[in-house]
Amino acid sequence: MHKHPVLSYGVILLLFRPKTNIKFHQQAGFTLVELAIVLVVVGLLIGGILKGSEMITHASMMRTKADIESFQVAYQQFRDMYKAIPGDFNRAESYLPNCNPPNCVNGNGNGIIGSPSASGTTDQTGAGTPQVETTMFFKHLLLAGLITGVTAASDPSVPEIGGTHPKTPLGGAYSAYYRQGWHGISIKGCPQNSACERGILSPARAQLLDIAIDGESDAGRGRLIANGGGCNHTAGTYDLSTKSPCYILITLGR
Repeated sequence: MHKHPVLSYGVILLLFRPKTNIKFHQQAGFTLVELAIVLVVVGLLIGGILKGSEMITHASMMRTKADIESFQVAYQQFRDMYKAIPGDFNRAESYLPNCNPPNCVNGNGNGIIGSPSASGTTDQTGAGTPQVETTMFFKHLLLAGLITGVTAASDPSVPEIGGTHPKTPLGGAYSAYYRQGWHGISIKGCPQNSACERGILSPARAQLLDIAIDGESDAGRGRLIANGGGCNHTAGTYDLSTKSPCYILITLGR
């Protein structure tokens, strides 16, 4: 008889053990290519955000310009229709639909909105009447069917944005003014004498609005006049190194 060699149990295991090729690697970091891709993506995101912000600002300027043009057309149409200035119209209660006290009242008919102060602007009180002619300016235009943005039922003794005064696309409210023989629109933080009534536009944004409306950057020339804060209408300059807000006046007509 032939004798077969006796294979040990250990040898059998070695012979029939499945082959494996398991390798363990340490976690690798980003390659230069991957880092470059990440930086490009981050740059595109930042650029998109900045471009989006720029587009929003530009759109706000264009909407503000459109508002001013609408106010100018409405102002001239009102003068043609009633031979009077909105807000100052002393027969508003008789001629304007639904112009009833106390929410809508006559002006004093002296040819200006409010009363001129020593500086040539308006004191917001309306000379000769207990009501505010600068508030009635928008109410008269509304009831004549020439503008929107305010409400007929708003209380003139409690000025509010969206009620007595239209809201601007740039924030704050439009207000009416009289200055050195001209009537116009101002842009303020709120429509009444208070800490928030003054300017709300930085010199940079005021300059952009000036360019949109007048086609030039001169704080003291054209329909838009900017003063106070970082704006100097005498020198015609905008100090872009500061964000100190400017007071904006935009002429509508005499």
